[in-house]
Amino acid sequence: GTLKLLPGEYSFTLLPEVTGVLCIEGQIDEGGPAVAIPGDHIVRAGGMLTFRSISTRPVNVSNGGMFFAMDCDLEGPTFAYGADLTIEPGGYAQIVGSSLRRVRNDGTLLLRDSTVDGARCDKFGGGASLAVRNSGYLLLERVSIAYTFTDSYCGDGGGISNSGTVSMVESTVTHNSGEADGGIYNSGYCEIARSIVANNYPGYLPNPSSWIDCTGDVPVVD
Repeated sequence: GTLKLLPGEYSFTLLPEVTGVLCIEGQIDEGGPAVAIPGDHIVRAGGMLTFRSISTRPVNVSNGGMFFAMDCDLEGPTFAYGADLTIEPGGYAQIVGSSLRRVRNDGTLLLRDSTVDGARCDKFGGGASLAVRNSGYLLLERVSIAYTFTDSYCGDGGGISNSGTVSMVESTVTHNSGEADGGIYNSGYCEIARSIVANNYPGYLPNPSSWIDCTGDVPVVD
């Protein structure tokens, strides 16, 4: 069914596990989604959850589950260990026109016209800084991955760590840092078309003489 909410911050708790078809619609104001609801949503096998104009996090999509989001604020805290969106093997998600800080995809994710930025990690605040970790199939179209920051206390970091398949079209990976690589660390298959990967650096402080935008074989197809 479809649940339409008026602007406001709601304190009710949804069923934590979605096994049927559920669509939740909010509204947009000048600052973004005008409806905020509690997070920790789990989409199980056979379930399909759709958010439109909602502020919430996190979402976990299990094997056989499907998740769709449009014009949503899925951003978690600046310092956090868990991802805002996690797709497990066999899970499927499409995200359009939305904002996130951290994404982990082991299934299939189509991310369009969205941003993944602003994650932080240091020895004082803690957290896991990596913006996008992919071991499944990931399609990025008109996506900005930027301003993710880590230092040597937090392990890997940066823009994208890929051991699966990534196709990036008309997207940008800029101003990210990581212990080993700032932009894209690729041990799988990653192809780039009409995109920009620039001004990323390893380590704690930006140093133009040591910028590393890509590690691994990353073909540019167009």
